[in-house]
Amino acid sequence: MNILYFYSMAAEYFYDVMKNYVKEYLTFLRTTHSAEVVDTYYDVLFFFTELLYHREMCNGFEDITVAMTNSKLRNFYKRNTDKILTDKDCKIILKSFFNYLYDTYGIKCDKVMKGLEKKNNV
Repeated sequence: MNILYFYSMAAEYFYDVMKNYVKEYLTFLRTTHSAEVVDTYYDVLFFFTELLYHREMCNGFEDITVAMTNSKLRNFYKRNTDKILTDKDCKIILKSFFNYLYDTYGIKCDKVMKGLEKKNNV
């Protein structure tokens, strides 16, 4: 077997893991937010997960870049939904998701969180 096979298997595994984290996070959000807010978070996190797998082939959290959480996601989202995802909304949703991962599972994404902190100080 070649290295690309293992690389794609790792990316597929991470994709499945991310989908499960998003599902758990949305279940958590339903206890504190309206259905409309949860639907918006779902849309953004769905396309974020799709971007990580189908466009970037991320194998883990360490592969996620600040660009993936900002311009790449917003462009991917717009291309697939014809809706505009503002920088502010993108930051709020992703920051909340990554904080949930840290608080619940201890998964720390320093590079991403520092990048989200720098954007517009929302």
